[in-house]
Amino acid sequence: MDAPIEIQERIPNTNQRVLATPVARRIADETGIELRNFKEVVQVGE
Repeated sequence: MDAPIEIQERIPNTNQRVLATPVARRIADETGIELRNFKEVVQVGE
């Protein structure tokens, strides 16, 4: 089993990023639910 790898995805038009594991990424891709709806959103500097 692969070790979890965090993926950072920019949220368009904001200075936020979504941290997501590959599993969360796959769920988002398959369901069309945006990652920000079920993963922690963190502020990042410009």
